[in-house]
Amino acid sequence: MKRLVSVLLVFIIAVYASSCGKNDDSSEFVRGSVLNNVYISDFARIKFSPGPSWTFATDEEILLKNGLDDGSLSEEEVLERIRELATVYDMTASYRESGINVVILFDKYNNVFDEKGISGEEYAKKLKSELETKYSGSDTAVSFGTDETIAGEEYKCVEVLTKQENGEVKQLYYVRSIGTYFVSICVTVPEGVDAKAEILDKFDPFIIE
Repeated sequence: MKRLVSVLLVFIIAVYASSCGKNDDSSEFVRGSVLNNVYISDFARIKFSPGPSWTFATDEEILLKNGLDDGSLSEEEVLERIRELATVYDMTASYRESGINVVILFDKYNNVFDEKGISGEEYAKKLKSELETKYSGSDTAVSFGTDETIAGEEYKCVEVLTKQENGEVKQLYYVRSIGTYFVSICVTVPEGVDAKAEILDKFDPFIIE
């Protein structure tokens, strides 16, 4: 199961990863952070508090996933490089005993579409089409899943169901638009695990007072 989760994480990154390019509209983006096993994204206005049994990737690991492995960069330089990326890998967390993991990505609108103002629904349709192409001819089924309210915001869902010898593994991509980005909360759960109860309900709105 751990090996399968690793493979799925690599695929998630491959689906979204693309070449870097400058975007004048990206200055509003700020990275999320993890403190005391709680992830907070001021940009997406979400807080993820899964509890002490979960393991988060370190900041160094996140930067490495984004291709920024130079420890000599200042915080300002890191933020500048991050804002140049077409796709930002912002958080990953896992509950290893159960095979659950969560990945949060931010994708620039112009990495996907030629015009601004595209809805999360259109983004979900494009993602579904790309996943169907990826899994064409396999035993993996791609469909629209159940849309959910996460931290007070509506997310569209794309579901990927993969059959394995030890049961089914489900990937759920919850997406919505935020300014000039799309955010994706990518959830991987094994058969029998309630994604809403075990993961989505652990998200809360984050508002700076």
